[in-house]
Amino acid sequence: MSRAPAGPPAAVLFDLDDTLLDNDRVRASLVHTCAWVAAQIGGITGEDVRRANVDVWRVYWPQIEQPTWLGQVEGYAVNREAWRRTLAACGSTDPDLVERAFERHWVVSGEASAFYDDVHELLDHLRACGIRTGLVTNGASDVQRDKIRLLCLDDHMDVVVVSGEHGVAKPDAAVFELALRALGVAAADTWHVGDNLLTDVAGARNAGITAVWLDRAGAARVEGASTADLRVTSLRALLELLRRD
Repeated sequence: MSRAPAGPPAAVLFDLDDTLLDNDRVRASLVHTCAWVAAQIGGITGEDVRRANVDVWRVYWPQIEQPTWLGQVEGYAVNREAWRRTLAACGSTDPDLVERAFERHWVVSGEASAFYDDVHELLDHLRACGIRTGLVTNGASDVQRDKIRLLCLDDHMDVVVVSGEHGVAKPDAAVFELALRALGVAAADTWHVGDNLLTDVAGARNAGITAVWLDRAGAARVEGASTADLRVTSLRALLELLRRD
């Protein structure tokens, strides 16, 4: 854990995916969906479908990432197209099956959506201390808003900023400034917590906000990435730090 700035923050901003939302559980839902798809097609395994899906996203996501983050395309349209390409790679061009695969994955992944087990205690502490909270997430409005609804995150955040609703995305300082203005706090009095050095840490530092890198996996620092002001391996570690202030 890195050294904290002096004194507690007036506000704490959070990333969503892989920071508050445990996406490992969501990713596991893909295995279930692929097994179901394989059974519909016949002659292939769920692992065949999963590998095809991974290959599709490896090529497709770099093409569509920025348009998705900036709100230029709908997130669920992107997901439908990924399933269309996946099924085509598996020998099926049935549009009805594409739609059913998309819908099944949406339901199963929604059921799997959950906070990490260290989230509630931290958020409860921040509220009890009168520290304002906000969410700053990159993504399409439709997909991110569904995640927020499933997690009841509106109940925990004073402000929510989804990049696709504003045409600006992390690491651009402007997306953080939207949250700061809505909260009525200064950048110097605000922390941002996120798992990504290239978007969360760099973006927070671009905006003059204290950058907290949530490094749950104990990852090596990415070459060329910004250096965080704080580095913690869990939100419990961050909570302990705040309790000492």
